[in-house]
Amino acid sequence: MKTYGSKHNLSAPIKAFFILFIGLSVLFASVTEVQASSWKKVNKYGPSDRYRYGAAYDSTNKFVLIFGGKDGPGDEYSDFWKWDGVKWSEIITATHPSNRQEHALVYDKDRKILVFFGGWQSGSTNSYQKDTWEWNGQSWKEILKKGPSARSTHSMVYDSKRKKIILFGGTDDKKCLGDTWTYDRKGWRRVANSGPPGLLAPSLAYDVERDQVVLFGGFNEQGYNGDTWIWNGSVWTKISQTGPLPRMGAAMDYDASSGVVVLFGGIVGYWPNYLYFDDTWVWNDKKWTQLKISGPSQRANAKIVYNEKTKNFFLFGGDDPKASSALRDSWIFTYKK
Repeated sequence: MKTYGSKHNLSAPIKAFFILFIGLSVLFASVTEVQASSWKKVNKYGPSDRYRYGAAYDSTNKFVLIFGGKDGPGDEYSDFWKWDGVKWSEIITATHPSNRQEHALVYDKDRKILVFFGGWQSGSTNSYQKDTWEWNGQSWKEILKKGPSARSTHSMVYDSKRKKIILFGGTDDKKCLGDTWTYDRKGWRRVANSGPPGLLAPSLAYDVERDQVVLFGGFNEQGYNGDTWIWNGSVWTKISQTGPLPRMGAAMDYDASSGVVVLFGGIVGYWPNYLYFDDTWVWNDKKWTQLKISGPSQRANAKIVYNEKTKNFFLFGGDDPKASSALRDSWIFTYKK
C-alpha cells in the first residue's frame, strides 16, 4: 500500500503545532451553525469501494463522471462511470487509460471534452504517469503532446474565463512539485514555478464569480499545509492562514449558486497514526466558516463535485480510517446561506 510520510512519526513539535493551530482556528476562523445546509445519503450503489479516483462534472450531458482509483487491498481500476442524478451506469469502451490512482480529471465545457492526466500505476509498472487523454462523450483518445512531468496527486480545474485547464502540484516520488500548467486545444504550457510550495494532494476549486482558482492544504517534506492561496490567471497570492486544520486529500469544489467554495474531510498525520476528518467548511473569499452539521463519516481522498443541474454537490467513496478499507457510499450536499 502506497503511503505518505510513513518514515516519520508524529513528533512532539508537530503535536504542539496542531494544538496551537486548533487554538488559532477557534480564535480566528468563523464557526457558524447553518441549519439550512444539509447532507443526505443516496441509497444507490454503482462503482465498487474506492478512493484516489478522478471525478468531474460533464456540464453538457449533466453527468458526474468518475474514472479508476484503488480499493482497500490495493487493486487499481480502469472502469468509467456516470451518475445522472438518479442512478449509476458504467461506460464501457474498447480503448481507455490504463488502471491507476491519484490521476486528475476535469471537464472543458467550451470544447465539451473531459481531460485526464497522469497518476500512479502500481503492479508490474509501479510508476508515475504523464499521459494526457481526452473523452469526447463517445470515445477516449490519447493526446501525444509534451506536457508536465510524470506525477500523481496533482489537482486540476477548468478556468472558464480563459478557457484553459489549470494544473498544480503533485509528486514524482523524488519531491513534491510546485509548478503550474495550463492546457487547451494547443496543448500544455507551464505558466509558473513560484507560488505555493510543492504540494501533494492539495485541493483546488475555480471560483467563477471572482475569476480565480482557490487552493487549500496539501502535504510536503515540511509537513501538512493549512494555507489558502489564490491564482488570478498569472500569479499566486497567499491570502489566509486560518480556517480548516492543515490536511491533504480534502474534497473541494465551487458552488455556482451561492458563490462559495465547499470543502469536506481530508487526512493528517503519519502512518500508522493518521487522523481523518468529517468536517464541512465554506470559503466566501474572505474567511472560512465551519458548518456544524452531520454528514458522511470520516474520510479522505474522495471527490466532491458540484452538479449545475440540481444545484448541489455529489460525493462518492473515499479512504476509510480502517487501514485496509475503502468506501462506496454516495452523498448529496446542499448549501444554503
